[in-house]
Amino acid sequence: MRTLKGMLAVMRRWRRILISLITVVLAVFSSGGITSFAAGYECPAAEHRDKIIEYEAATETENGRVTYRCEVCGRVYVNILLSTDHVWGDWVTEKEPTCTQDGLRRRTCVKHGTNSQTEVIPATGHKYTKRFIPASCTDDGFSVYTCSLCGASYSEFAGAAAGHNYVVTETIEPDCKKAGSKTFECDVCGDTYTEEFGEPSGHRYQSKVIKAPGCEEPGETSFTCTDCGHSYLVSEPAIGRHEFGGWTVETAPAAGVQGLRYMECLQCGLRREEPIAALAKKAVFNEVDAALGSVSFSSLIVFSLLIYSDLCLVFWDRARKKKYREKRFMEKRETENYDFN
Repeated sequence: MRTLKGMLAVMRRWRRILISLITVVLAVFSSGGITSFAAGYECPAAEHRDKIIEYEAATETENGRVTYRCEVCGRVYVNILLSTDHVWGDWVTEKEPTCTQDGLRRRTCVKHGTNSQTEVIPATGHKYTKRFIPASCTDDGFSVYTCSLCGASYSEFAGAAAGHNYVVTETIEPDCKKAGSKTFECDVCGDTYTEEFGEPSGHRYQSKVIKAPGCEEPGETSFTCTDCGHSYLVSEPAIGRHEFGGWTVETAPAAGVQGLRYMECLQCGLRREEPIAALAKKAVFNEVDAALGSVSFSSLIVFSLLIYSDLCLVFWDRARKKKYREKRFMEKRETENYDFN
């Protein structure tokens, strides 16, 4: 026990000696400022939890000191308390504090000039602003925190992606040439995609004769799809020949005058005409002579009959006119006699 107590006493003595030496060195080199060991050392805690382990008050002629130690990380620093007869000027900032680093300021004695005092300016700490990014169909949601002083940021998970919720917005049925299709749209974010279904049905054509083929001119037939209206034309070759009926006499020939006969194509109506040779003036008498068996005598009889009939007509007309004049004369005469009486 005595050995253990002796060792503890020795350790306390050396600790006092070490602290005294540190105090002297700091007093010489820092001219009475605050000196921190493990400068820039970051405590695992958010802030140091310092505890005073030694205190010596300052007098009018001698400096005092205060020794601190962090209970978390063990950092030790000494604050020199300058003698009380100093007259201090204003604080001058030598290092601005940041969000994570302490700053430093100094003031100088206006009476002694060579003595100055430093003081740590505590780190300001971050000043975060929150920006919420909601979850979408494909991305998770986050809360992003950004420091308005230094720009440092971090994010926190705020919800998993929900996935798309697709609904059918358009349906196109299969047609003659294309398969059908359905368009899907997410009613949350508007993302779309299209799927095909079914097979093309092919055209169902209906024919219509636009122009029937003729004997010399080709015909034309149209084919139109009853579903989509697609159409195309097909040329039909010409028959290549006429099909005529029998001859029809349009004008019979006469003595000295040609006749005319024609025939028409039964397919296209093409008319083909052909003249009939005129009859000779003797033909009438020749036909009569042939019937009677005497050429000259029969011709004479025919001419005689023709002349006789013409003369009969002339005399009959003259007699009729004469009788008409006599009748009118008698009517006029009777009328005059009646007026006279």
